[in-house]
Amino acid sequence: MKVVAATSSSVLSLAAAVLAATASSSADPSAQRPAHLVRRQAASQVDGMGVAQLAIYQQAFTDPVAAAKAANAQPYIAGQYATGNLYRYNLATDNGQLPWNTNVPFIPEAAVNGSVDGGWQALPEIQGMSLNRTFAAAPGAVMPFYQTAGYDSSKIKRAVMIMPGKPRDCWKYTSLVQNALDVYITNPQSVSSNPDGSPSGNARTSQDEVLILGPCWMNQNDRAAGAIQEGELYWRNGQWQSGMASRGPGDTAVSSYQVMDAFLDTLFDKTQFPSLDAVVVAGHSMGAQMVQRYSVVKQPASYDGNVTFWIGNPGSYVWLTSTRPNQSNTSCQADYDNWAYGLDGSGVPNYVRDRVKHDKQIVSTFQTRNVHYNYGLLDNGQGDTACEASYQGANHLERGCQFVESVAALSGGSLPSTQTANFMPNVSHQDYSMLSYNVSLYRLFEEVPAGASANGSSSGSSGSSKNTASKGSGGSASAASSMYNVGVLAAAAGVTLTFGVGLL
Repeated sequence: MKVVAATSSSVLSLAAAVLAATASSSADPSAQRPAHLVRRQAASQVDGMGVAQLAIYQQAFTDPVAAAKAANAQPYIAGQYATGNLYRYNLATDNGQLPWNTNVPFIPEAAVNGSVDGGWQALPEIQGMSLNRTFAAAPGAVMPFYQTAGYDSSKIKRAVMIMPGKPRDCWKYTSLVQNALDVYITNPQSVSSNPDGSPSGNARTSQDEVLILGPCWMNQNDRAAGAIQEGELYWRNGQWQSGMASRGPGDTAVSSYQVMDAFLDTLFDKTQFPSLDAVVVAGHSMGAQMVQRYSVVKQPASYDGNVTFWIGNPGSYVWLTSTRPNQSNTSCQADYDNWAYGLDGSGVPNYVRDRVKHDKQIVSTFQTRNVHYNYGLLDNGQGDTACEASYQGANHLERGCQFVESVAALSGGSLPSTQTANFMPNVSHQDYSMLSYNVSLYRLFEEVPAGASANGSSSGSSGSSKNTASKGSGGSASAASSMYNVGVLAAAAGVTLTFGVGLL
């Protein structure tokens, strides 16, 4: 990644672009978009803090740990979530846009019947996407997910897997990534890995080289309401994000992380995707909680250097040590380090339980992985309200900054060479603003993973994740590692391959 040191002129050029965009926002076609999807990237002028936010944004490219400390020291961060004033700042009125996020066709969120608490009644159709209901992640257990419609597997070089949020809204996040890709494709100046906003200089990815996948992690309410069909996987409440075992179909008990392994093993199978060399696993909010926890405990595989984890504004983390920045809440002082907030306790999922107990390399393995932490500099909402989360900090941004510092403390004071942190000015807990920010576009669609190998792949089961599925109290052979022995799809000449491997 090309890194340019921050200069006063670069700060001024970025600020000028932001302020110019703000001045013309009234003519911005994004004003017709749903309010919760409008991109807000103008520098906040509240109490003159816009300049400070821009400085933190710049600093993160050269010294992300110092930027995290600076962000955590901002007066509008700590202790403000109770009133929520700054968390809600300009959510309804600020339509400021960076210039390159205009005049882009926008795919709206699909309409869906049902509710978060009562359960979704169906998985809706999405423009430009197909709903795959044939992917068997375990014998007799199908994992539904959205995939780019009509793709040519021989052209796919990169896959982006996007996790849903707490509402299990896989259709919404799939559309958001589609929109972010449209921004990337439509406006070449929209992507940057440099603090002055300049293009990265990397070869740009073509739209037909990107496969978007949106797994649908449904729960028992969705099954009762109708969104989950016979033979499909579902979880209890939000346990999918912490790697717990599924509650069905039948007595199937498969960790959501094993399902993730199955997806990755399939994507890196060169017989199915011969040109693919990078996968980005992305999530925002609760989706980011899943991505962060999975990035820590994922079973090692030969292609791990080609996988990137994009983590945006999670509500809490699995901490890497038993030390916490805040231990004043005595109501959980005996179990604040239990899973899924730490690597302790009896609740660690079967997927990783033996490794947590006996493998001392979990943290060091995580330190080699390609992980990008992303934070909105106005995200001082509380997020996870559990006592264990309070030990990590008061709100999204404070916890994130302190987690970055904790990772650096284990690595000699700096983040590992394969990990970064970025801070987005004037963005709170806003999914599309985070996913479509210029540096996020670079991470999602262009960046070559820092740890990538030239031939990162799995051929047969040799490169797959080695894991064991829980079946009741016993175990069965890994679905991921057995996928290559049965059911690999073939196609006649000229016919597009459909993503999916069926277990017989």
